[in-house]
Amino acid sequence: MIEWEWYKDINVKTLFLHLIFAANYEDKRWQGIEVKRGQLITGRLELAESTGLSERKVRTALEKLKMTNEITIKTTNRFSIITLTNYALYQDDTRENSQQFNQQNDQQATNKRPTDDQQATTTKEIKEIKKERIINNPLPPKSEILSDKTTLPIPDFLKKEDWEAFLEIRKKKKAPLTNHAIKLIFKDLEGYENKKIGNGSLAIQNSIKNGWQGVFEPKQDLASPQATSRPKQIHKDFEKQDYWGVNGGKLEGFIYE
Repeated sequence: MIEWEWYKDINVKTLFLHLIFAANYEDKRWQGIEVKRGQLITGRLELAESTGLSERKVRTALEKLKMTNEITIKTTNRFSIITLTNYALYQDDTRENSQQFNQQNDQQATNKRPTDDQQATTTKEIKEIKKERIINNPLPPKSEILSDKTTLPIPDFLKKEDWEAFLEIRKKKKAPLTNHAIKLIFKDLEGYENKKIGNGSLAIQNSIKNGWQGVFEPKQDLASPQATSRPKQIHKDFEKQDYWGVNGGKLEGFIYE
């Protein structure tokens, strides 16, 4: 049916399936008329009401089915007799073949039993293996799997709204954080904060502003009194000795870049 040429035509498929279901399963007589297996007596209005299609759509679908010899239509002044030309392909008469089917089925069951027994044993073994893996390697508790919030305390130097904004970025990028990952981020931020007051909060704000998934140490502001830059020219009293880092990296009489 999936490979049928009208399968993607919704109207034709809907009507054809209805005809298959509504057609006689065996020969019958109706008001003196013999209606054979695979036939039905109907009309466009009745088909429209049964399928939910308009009469125009029913008429178009019937023409398409006639064109590809799926059906034939014999029309009278009262009704139409529709015959499905390949009805047996869709509705097999199991009564005619029941004895043969049962014999084949019994033989197949006998032949297949050893295989089924082996498959059942294999399936049971696989389930036991999976169970053992789950016991030995349990999933982390839900509290360890985060999407947009954390149960860990936020460092004092961080603003709650900044942290929530950062988590929202991770959520939009489909990169949620576990508690362990958050601990590592907090550790980095605290390291930046210890180097310079304000660096921890600045790092998270830079990530929010730039849409970064991670946090990075802010660059040193060279105009800051705590900026550390190498001397461009050595003071005459110290000759060429390296006093880098003394007194915050600044020595009196040095010219700095």
